[in-house]
Amino acid sequence: MAERKRSGSRRTGKSSTRKNGKSNHEGHDDKPCKRLYRSKNDIIMGGVCGGMAEYMEVDPTAVRLIWILITLVTGLFPAIIVYLIAWIIIPQRP
Repeated sequence: MAERKRSGSRRTGKSSTRKNGKSNHEGHDDKPCKRLYRSKNDIIMGGVCGGMAEYMEVDPTAVRLIWILITLVTGLFPAIIVYLIAWIIIPQRP
């Protein structure tokens, strides 16, 4: 079989650098890892929507309304199962 030639640029093994001499990958280790927790403050059932709102830095009411809309559009059963699984898997904020 004939080999296929790749079009486009080839990797040269050099690290990518910007014009200022810094690598494109520098500075990413300085940020703390953002973690998803269930909320202790915004709890209606299990704190899942409140925790998602804290993680995304949005209003918890908006997350709850979107969750209700998704629940009604997809049918009650799948969304309720996903919520229960999230309630079990996502840890509560320490």
